[in-house]
Amino acid sequence: MFQNKFNKKCLLRLSKKSVYAVLLKDGTNVVGYVTYTEIEEYDGIHICYLAIEPKFRSKGYGSKMIELFRKHILNKSLLLEVEDPKYAKDAVDFKIRTKRISFYEKCNFTLVENVFLNIYNYRLLLMKDPNFFINSYKHVIKKPMLKPLDPGSLL
Repeated sequence: MFQNKFNKKCLLRLSKKSVYAVLLKDGTNVVGYVTYTEIEEYDGIHICYLAIEPKFRSKGYGSKMIELFRKHILNKSLLLEVEDPKYAKDAVDFKIRTKRISFYEKCNFTLVENVFLNIYNYRLLLMKDPNFFINSYKHVIKKPMLKPLDPGSLL
C-alpha cells in the first residue's frame, strides 16, 4: 500500500512540478518519505508532507528522516505546517495532532506564534526550525505551495 502510492513514476512527476520527494529506506524496505518545495527568497525549504509507514512508527525512523533530510538539503532552513489541535474532530484526532506537534518539537521545530492558516477548510499552524528567520510570513505562504497533494492523481 505505502510503496505503491509513491513509486518511481510518481516521484518523477512530482519533480516536474517543483515538488520534490526523498525516500527513507531500511535495506529494501521503503520506510518513509518527505515531499518538499524550495522557498528561494529565504534559502529555505517548505516540507509539504512527511510520512512514515505505520509499521515503522515510534521506532526512531521519523527523527532519522528529519536528520538525514537536513543533510540532504545542506542544512537550509525548514518550514512546515501542522493541523491545529484546537480544531480536532474528536479525541482521537486531537491526540494525533498533538503527538505530531510534539514529534516536530523533539526534532527542534517550534510553533510560530500568532500565525494561523486556513487552507481548504483546515486550520493550520506554522512550525519552523531555529534557522528560519524572516520578518513576515506573508511572502512565504503561497496557496499553490500549500495545496494538498493527492498522490493518486499523479499516477
